[in-house]
Amino acid sequence: MTESDTEREAVGLPAASRRFWGVLAVALVFGVLVWQGRQRSTDAEALRLAGPIFGTTWSLLSPNPGGLEADAVQVLIEETLAQVDACASHWREDSKLALLQRELDAWIRSDRFGPGVPVSVENSPMLLDLATLTEELVRATGGAFDPTVGALVGAWGFGPDAALDEPTASELEQALARVGWERLGFDGERFWPGSDWTEGPELDFSAIAKGLAVDAVATALEDDLGLRDYFLEVGGEVRLGGERLGGGAWRVGVEAPTAAPGDVREAWLAIEPGRGAVATSGDYRAWRASDSGRVGHVIDPRTGRPFSNGIASVTVVDRSSGGFPCARADGLATALLVMGVEEGLVLVESMSGIEALWILTNDQRDRFDTSESSGFEALVAPSR
Repeated sequence: MTESDTEREAVGLPAASRRFWGVLAVALVFGVLVWQGRQRSTDAEALRLAGPIFGTTWSLLSPNPGGLEADAVQVLIEETLAQVDACASHWREDSKLALLQRELDAWIRSDRFGPGVPVSVENSPMLLDLATLTEELVRATGGAFDPTVGALVGAWGFGPDAALDEPTASELEQALARVGWERLGFDGERFWPGSDWTEGPELDFSAIAKGLAVDAVATALEDDLGLRDYFLEVGGEVRLGGERLGGGAWRVGVEAPTAAPGDVREAWLAIEPGRGAVATSGDYRAWRASDSGRVGHVIDPRTGRPFSNGIASVTVVDRSSGGFPCARADGLATALLVMGVEEGLVLVESMSGIEALWILTNDQRDRFDTSESSGFEALVAPSR
């Protein structure tokens, strides 16, 4: 376990953000792109594209040495994102995820779990990818990451079926009974739900869906268009390829957690991961006030309750050679929020190509400290 240096430790937001404020041109450019929608550069040597998706936005910045047409790139990105939405959205009744949900429910509710035909995802490669990556993450995190958490998310007031009030003990028990990825018996191609289900799980892949979207678009850009240099972002989850405009490594700003809605969004620091993916999860954007105080949207599937361990955000960098680096980083960031620093560090240090930064806070949210994995400091960008 390595602690961050004294210049970034226990200094509060203003000093920490000033240290690296001058190096965040890329992050600021994307702020402009996101807010102005489909802004495009007139420079034929660069691509600057953006648009809406998943209730948030996406952005692409690329030197474009091959002179690709902006319209063709925009169409490819939007079509790819539409495919992800049609597959993984838990807000759409016609998504492949919704179909899987209904098939699992039918299996579980039928006499002795149906006619003996398991629920297959072979006919949807993207859904199969989601299930395969989920299996990896559930095992690696000991269940801290689990997409069957949907009923709990709704019970605590988030998602498409959000409850208005804090759940009672009985409601919490009922929702917890619908949690347990391992009980779905995924074998790499099909689900074989166990006999201990009384009601089917509510699947929610939102913790990795944005990351999967980034990976899907990056693959399309590289394989279909031959684009190798890019800064691609969907809802704050980032994938990097090649070099930035003018040459050199891309820089990614890690946002400083805010204490309250409406606070100015600033940068905590900047990193230069090289090729790979960066994802951040935190409790400072999606939360609600309840009878028990501040309730974040990330629920610990092991306890059924929102995590509460002093972590304001976790940023994960995935530079591994495996597929779906952004989806993996996205899911890991969520799991590391739930696991806490000590347990999370053990996991990160055991994984090749993975680094993480935890930003910690107190109950008043007026002081922020950090912890980081052993290789994270080497990714921090030098000040200019």
